[in-house]
Amino acid sequence: MEVITKSGRETQELGERFSADLRPGSILALYGELGSGKTTFIQGLARGLGIKKRIISPTFIFIRQ
Repeated sequence: MEVITKSGRETQELGERFSADLRPGSILALYGELGSGKTTFIQGLARGLGIKKRIISPTFIFIRQ
């Protein structure tokens, strides 16, 4: 599936809507360049799943150290 969004907010909203289609045991694989919106998508997905914790990029944390 390929979807193009035009803003971070749009990407988060897509993730939130996508969460409604997930079932227990679902596996997602995201790939893309740095800054392509993977973490932003997951932030919306988490919100849709009712997750309240802050979602940050694992790559950013790795590079920051």
